[in-house]
Amino acid sequence: MKKTLIFILLLFICGCATSTKKIYVIKVTNEEKTMKQEVERITTDKEKVMINQREYNKYTVQKGDS
Repeated sequence: MKKTLIFILLLFICGCATSTKKIYVIKVTNEEKTMKQEVERITTDKEKVMINQREYNKYTVQKGDS
């Protein structure tokens, strides 16, 4: 009786350890995805700033000429 109880307990512990490992891997991949999205968002923001800067420069040049 005790041996089967210990065996079941060991199986349960091993099962929990592997399931948490899977959850951890999923969590890490999700964090990597969010990091990639953050980087993409930052680059698009930089591009917008560059475009806005160009538009501003055009406007100031036109205003200065007239």
